[in-house]
Amino acid sequence: MVRPEGIFIERHMTVEELDKQIKLEKNATLLKRLYFIKYRYGELRVVHLYLVDIM
Repeated sequence: MVRPEGIFIERHMTVEELDKQIKLEKNATLLKRLYFIKYRYGELRVVHLYLVDIM
């Protein structure tokens, strides 16, 4: 039996604001963080995000 993911995400930005910030951002480190947040907003699990990052 799998435990449910226990990390609650508090949303401070809308998805539209997040997309706009991603388009404007030049720093690669911040872009990775913004994409991580965007994917978590879309309910992807952290394990899946790790696989996206290494590909």
